Amino acid sequence: MKIAKILELVERESRKSQLESLLGEQFSILDTLLEEGSLFLEKGRYLLNKDAFTENMLRFVLGMNIRKLDSCHSTNAIAMDLLDQGWEGIVCTDQQTGGKGRQGRTWISDSGKNLLFSVARELPVPIAEVAKIPLFWSAQIAEVLDLHVKWPNDIIDSQDRKIGGILSAVHSFSASSTKVVIGIGLNINQEIFPADIPNASSLKITKGGSFSRTEVLKSVLLVLENSWKDPFSVWLKRNRTLGRRIKIGERSGIATGLRDDGALLLDGYPILTGDVELIDYGQS
Repeated sequence: MKIAKILELVERESRKSQLESLLGEQFSILDTLLEEGSLFLEKGRYLLNKDAFTENMLRFVLGMNIRKLDSCHSTNAIAMDLLDQGWEGIVCTDQQTGGKGRQGRTWISDSGKNLLFSVARELPVPIAEVAKIPLFWSAQIAEVLDLHVKWPNDIIDSQDRKIGGILSAVHSFSASSTKVVIGIGLNINQEIFPADIPNASSLKITKGGSFSRTEVLKSVLLVLENSWKDPFSVWLKRNRTLGRRIKIGERSGIATGLRDDGALLLDGYPILTGDVELIDYGQS
């Protein structure tokens, strides 16, 4: 019997004795699920651990291909290798030793506190449109988590503190589709950040309380499907960039708009890439 079926029976609240009898010689699977934390025993019943972030639980909850690692150098690198083999799905980890943000910066995250994952899949968009995916996806994530976005790929709170980011890489492409790996980092339950990351936050800091990484991942993945069909309406709704005085490199001015290709307009001049420093509204 597949583990997903066992977890489904547990979700229906079958009694401990019923499950053990049904499984017969496969009874040891329950012990494995207990040991990894996917299940727990209470008053004669096996119950799902909704906070479990295990491969078995993620496959059951998400219903898709999952590779879950305790630790790895980079989920993006692993996802790229899996795409080479024709595999598509989600690669996630508790700890990433070589995670990167924009401009090659290190992405620092406490083990087991946050979401670090990569989506490996073929998207029905031409390669020329791929650069817009981080804007679309960051906006959709901000929408479902009631957060905000900063151009080009940051997910921030109402105090402009960074909670997450998105990085995309092209694997291969045809005339009408592109195989991509999109890495996403979201600070979920981390409360203390290194001193050299002064403007970081997390869902726990911003919203209060603790969050289930499994449930957050589920809610995020649900809104990403078909997100590239949105003409920036969600980004425009959730952004905290436009209308503000900003600085990108040596250039500063007012962020006046977003071009159709995702370029940021700085006093009407298109910016295709760069790190935005938000200054304030209405300053000159």
